[in-house]
Amino acid sequence: MAAAASYGVGRHDRFVTPANKTQALRFVFTYEVTGVWAGALLRVSVALILISLHRAKIWHAILWCVVFVQLAAALGTTVCLFIQCRPLRAMWDVVPDARCWAPPRLHIYGFVYTGIGILTDVLFVIMPLPLVWRLRRPVRERLIIAFLLSLVLCATAAASVKLYYVRVIVLEGEQLRSLVVPTLWSRIEEIALIAAACAPSLKSSTEDGLRQCWHCCAGHRQQERSSVCMSESEHSSLRAFLDQYASASLRVPEPAYRKLERV
Repeated sequence: MAAAASYGVGRHDRFVTPANKTQALRFVFTYEVTGVWAGALLRVSVALILISLHRAKIWHAILWCVVFVQLAAALGTTVCLFIQCRPLRAMWDVVPDARCWAPPRLHIYGFVYTGIGILTDVLFVIMPLPLVWRLRRPVRERLIIAFLLSLVLCATAAASVKLYYVRVIVLEGEQLRSLVVPTLWSRIEEIALIAAACAPSLKSSTEDGLRQCWHCCAGHRQQERSSVCMSESEHSSLRAFLDQYASASLRVPEPAYRKLERV
């Protein structure tokens, strides 16, 4: 997408030359194909991680079905990307007598693929929660594991927003401008899926980070308490000194007293 942005993605079409627009749309097509498989393979990675958590046959059957559905959806979407225009280069260039799908038809497979991803993410969150909660581990550790497994909900949220913005992509007019928001949410979805796929390796670092934050906050509170205690002790000492000074009788030194008698 960086290459596509350098050729004009995100700008108004009237400010982009036809040659740059063609090159930008070619990069966008490449990104769409790779993005479809990136999301599918990341969800497959999460499914394989969940498969290793339990030995039940129904557990394995459900997750292997999810793997198959993700790969099939990615393959079907890729086929749709390659056959939606004839010839193919009409996807990024102006070709006379080219035949392309109508926008409603394009939106249908976009909705279907994104909807399958959202349902898969929700399934990834719901399935392991009872298993994690039954672990004979401290509550804090179980909460950390549940939090890391629920990182896939961030991908669900990003995919939901992307599903809303799919309909704003236009094929004529401000085409380069309309690609920005769906592309941004696609990147956020992929980042969230990467974090969810790396959840097992993030457990120890997350726990250490939370422990350090706890110790830092506890040390800061202890330091504040000691400083408050010190200031209170100093204040009480000063108050005792002033009380003693006020209650003491005023005595004139002996040499000064004799000088006063001579006068």
